[in-house]
Amino acid sequence: MYKAEPIATTARRATPRPGRPLLRHLCCVLLVVVFVHLYQLYRLVDELFGPGFLLVSPLVLPLAILLLALLLARRNRGQTPFKTWVVVSGMALCLAALAVPDADIAVKRIHVAQYLLLSLAVRHALAVNTRGVELTAAGSLLGGLYGVHDELLQGLHPDRTYGLRDMLVNFLAASGGSLAWHGLGLFDGSRQPPPPAADSRLGWVAPLALAVAVTAMAVPLFACRGQAALPWWPVLPLAALLVAGTLETFGQGRRPCPPCLPLMTVAALFLLYPLAVNVLQIPFY
Repeated sequence: MYKAEPIATTARRATPRPGRPLLRHLCCVLLVVVFVHLYQLYRLVDELFGPGFLLVSPLVLPLAILLLALLLARRNRGQTPFKTWVVVSGMALCLAALAVPDADIAVKRIHVAQYLLLSLAVRHALAVNTRGVELTAAGSLLGGLYGVHDELLQGLHPDRTYGLRDMLVNFLAASGGSLAWHGLGLFDGSRQPPPPAADSRLGWVAPLALAVAVTAMAVPLFACRGQAALPWWPVLPLAALLVAGTLETFGQGRRPCPPCLPLMTVAALFLLYPLAVNVLQIPFY
């Protein structure tokens, strides 16, 4: 009689509150907005400490973040051993990301530390109803989508510019972070109730198609910098994919995979950029 109540209480605590996932995803959005506006802070740091600080700190910060994550994982370590090869693979992606930016603009490497942090926030948000490899893959893709938003927002910022190379850095760092956090067992979703099984026929075809559509949108927009208006045709494949995915899943009452809704929502926000530039006459740099 007395043993049943703690079990029920634990089950109630494990059930996520309705507003919790939304709040966590909004925090991820806020992080991206903060990243876009850190440029003035970097200029101030450059004036105070000299260019040498911004040359070294982007290399040290990712290692510091990984070390803190390792200490956190060891503190909360349960019965699950660390997946060393997964952590090493994630670190290798982060090292590759550090090598992508232009060597003459060392501060660009700070994106690696930023998207290591963002990938942890994204994983925390997705872990409410996603687990395992699906959580890691979805975290990598969602972090990459946020990285594209980061660059598009910089295109609207008067002191920044839209760049494809930075997009690649963001994606590699987000993917490396997702692998590292998976290997360390951080926010693995094991404390949450098992997510309901998805019955959509698309499975992971839709997220992969989403990645292709976003890439097909991002590359042509690079040639549109400095123009008075943005063309609509780069976003049309993405819009068609979102409409088709929505009709196929929700129109027929099927249940999508748990991370599909945040992925589709973040991707749908890309449709706002041509609207902002063309209707509000915001310059795109």
